[in-house]
Amino acid sequence: MTPANVADTTELEKLVDELDLPEGSMIFADKGYASENNRAILTRKKLNNGIMDKAVKNKPLTSIQIIINKLISSIRYKVERSIGTLKRGYRFDRTPSLVQPKFRGFAFILSIPSAG
Repeated sequence: MTPANVADTTELEKLVDELDLPEGSMIFADKGYASENNRAILTRKKLNNGIMDKAVKNKPLTSIQIIINKLISSIRYKVERSIGTLKRGYRFDRTPSLVQPKFRGFAFILSIPSAG
């Protein structure tokens, strides 16, 4: 959880460090995380990049980027739906501050599909 004046998208490195993920883990994230800095963080930490691509002015996404975004979305929506259920049904949005880092890590780990 970040304060209202801090964008979550700038906190990727801190989150990845807190989770201490093994090399080769796939990190899925929405277009808000699409920056050269965040991609470099994943490369430096030897994590696989699952950050969706974002179109910029005068540079639309290629057909390959659109397909990759759809593949990433097909995984992310399941995670987002699960987190929504936890928040609505089990009030996980009201976790005490001592538990919040663990919940954030749990939510992040949910986004990593198991091998096999």
